[in-house]
Amino acid sequence: MPPLDPRRVIGSKIHALAKHVTSDQECRRLFGSNWSTKLVEGEVVSSRDARKPGGARANWSIVGNYIVQNVEKTKELNIRSVKKGPVTPSNPVIVVAEPVAQPIAATEITREESAIENGTSIITRSPTNLPLLTLSSSFHSI
Repeated sequence: MPPLDPRRVIGSKIHALAKHVTSDQECRRLFGSNWSTKLVEGEVVSSRDARKPGGARANWSIVGNYIVQNVEKTKELNIRSVKKGPVTPSNPVIVVAEPVAQPIAATEITREESAIENGTSIITRSPTNLPLLTLSSSFHSI
């Protein structure tokens, strides 16, 4: 015998689209542009075989208590509209750590005396050959 579907077990956690639990108008007012994709969590209250008399196809209905914006609503939905387990974020939040300031490596500052005598700029470079500081022996006004 196959295991029982967890959506049919009374007291288990389920979730469904908010637009299936509330009206479209209320859903749009509460969730804005996310109204058609917003998921709400709930708990199974009961389940029943909703097969029509003489029908051959299985048709289960799940009655659940759903929490929509801190309000509990009871709704009977077809089992196809109910998903098992609590809501998991579709876009997980990724926390990016702030870069930690690293101490600057000690560099030897070499100056060319001929550059100072000629009035040109002196550029000091780090070990990675990136310019760190520019010193000019003459000032220009605009």
